[in-house]
Amino acid sequence: DYTVEGTGNETNVTIAENSGTPVFFCENGPSECEGNAWLSCVQTLYPDIMQWFRVTTCIQVRSCSSGQAPTADAIAHTGAAARLPCSGMPGDVAPRCIREFGQGMDFDAVDQCVHGQQGSELLIANMIETEALHPKLKWLPYVTIDDKALNYPNRTDIFLLGRAICDAYVEKLQPYINGTVPRPLGCYYFPREPPYLPKISLYDQFGVSLLWAIGGVCFFVGVVILVCWKYQNSRTDPEYERLEGSP
Repeated sequence: DYTVEGTGNETNVTIAENSGTPVFFCENGPSECEGNAWLSCVQTLYPDIMQWFRVTTCIQVRSCSSGQAPTADAIAHTGAAARLPCSGMPGDVAPRCIREFGQGMDFDAVDQCVHGQQGSELLIANMIETEALHPKLKWLPYVTIDDKALNYPNRTDIFLLGRAICDAYVEKLQPYINGTVPRPLGCYYFPREPPYLPKISLYDQFGVSLLWAIGGVCFFVGVVILVCWKYQNSRTDPEYERLEGSP
């Protein structure tokens, strides 16, 4: 399953008092909300992953976020460019993505979903599903397999996605097979452990703490030297000496 939604404290919805129409506020601006609506509608209307996956990937790669200027495509079939990999707002790129990768999709139906009540309902449903996650959503992507969080609390466990899927596959088949469940060949190529990424903290790392201490001492010594220098200059200033020698 694939749910398009930001973290709970970054994506909010309010109901307009006059019309009762939901108004969405996303972390990266209105284009993110619009993009989420396109992704949700495509996936809902065409639930076959072989049909929607390439379309949603195309929309995400080619869409510009707020404040991002469209650039010319540089890599075929992805819309990626050397810098700022986008070619328009979600509403601009979605028709092209559906035309290129959405064989059998009805663009008018998707467009009606995005700009109609169904699109708003899907975004609200995604928000409710996100808020119901346990443990709470901390970052993206946030992967769950059979309702179990994969990359929490260790974010690097995202690299074990392939192995986790293979383990879930074996677990589901085991009750129906007498003996060991044969794993698909590809399962043997997935890593067994996540990459080691040492944690860096400004508080519990001796080297960094020592660097802070040395920097503080150097700053203090520099201030002392500056004060002494200014005082010495004031003592040797001719005007100071004249005033000091006057009765």
